[in-house]
Amino acid sequence: MSTITWIIIVLIVVSIAVTVSEVALRFGILSKEKAEKGQLLGQVGRNFTKVDFTTPQLEAICGAQIVGKTFADS
Repeated sequence: MSTITWIIIVLIVVSIAVTVSEVALRFGILSKEKAEKGQLLGQVGRNFTKVDFTTPQLEAICGAQIVGKTFADS
């Protein structure tokens, strides 16, 4: 019985190690892709405001043709 218990404990530890390594690899891949995408756009960490866009761009982004007039526009 003791041998089976230790086998189960080892399997649980291996499972936890695999899960932690998978999460770490996914985090590394996603952060690398985000950095590459940011370099392509040149806008890493930038917060856009209303003045960065023209009126047609704002309407397309906000979906004005679908939503219609908003309270902010009244």
